Amino acid sequence: TEGLAFPSVSRLLNEHFDIPKSQLRVRSELNGSVLEIDILGYNDDIVFVVEVKSHLREDGVKQIQDTLAKFPKFFPEHGDKRLYGM
Repeated sequence: TEGLAFPSVSRLLNEHFDIPKSQLRVRSELNGSVLEIDILGYNDDIVFVVEVKSHLREDGVKQIQDTLAKFPKFFPEHGDKRLYGM
């Protein structure tokens, strides 16, 4: 599903939010734990963490909230940027 959504999501991030850089399936390891991001989009000031789901459910919302909470520890290179979940 991520692969199908990636071209459209990356285009929308670029056209509507000035996010020219996007990556599919980004993974970071820290102290034996892993954080995987479906789509990561960013510029010098903003970072978007995109979780792709075929259907919106409560557990999916909780998952993106958990991912956003962990994100600064796993991706400190983006620590000075505004963080948005999608």
